[in-house]
Amino acid sequence: MNRRFKRSQRHELPSLNFFALPDILFILIFFFVLSSHVRQGNTHSGVSMPLASELQQVDKRAYVVYVTIKQDLNTHKPTIWIENKEVPLNRITAVMKVRRSALEIAERQYLVVSLRVDKDMTMGVVSDVKLALRQAKVLNICYAAMPEPD
Repeated sequence: MNRRFKRSQRHELPSLNFFALPDILFILIFFFVLSSHVRQGNTHSGVSMPLASELQQVDKRAYVVYVTIKQDLNTHKPTIWIENKEVPLNRITAVMKVRRSALEIAERQYLVVSLRVDKDMTMGVVSDVKLALRQAKVLNICYAAMPEPD
């Protein structure tokens, strides 16, 4: 009786090829970079923006700095956020001067501050923020709003 398959031979497991490991890691990193979600803009909850009938988009060439003014849920005092960092009112001028000086002289005219203000916020706080921006020589200000329903 002739056997085609010999059972007497022992098969050894092939050794792992570690030269492919960097390729596998690169593929995994590439996959996670493509499949992850990047947060953009202010993500502070609790800001209910006012409604507006006529809205415009900010010029694409503009360098936009997002400023959020809302009430703190615990202390019920107004808090000011510049680009997702809480900033006290007396530091707004210094922070914006640094932002403005980081731009080249020709690009400074395109610096725009987008104010995202809670609709229940008092106008006195908004005026104080605008005064601090004026002292930093940031004069282009726009207000973020939600469109009115039709």
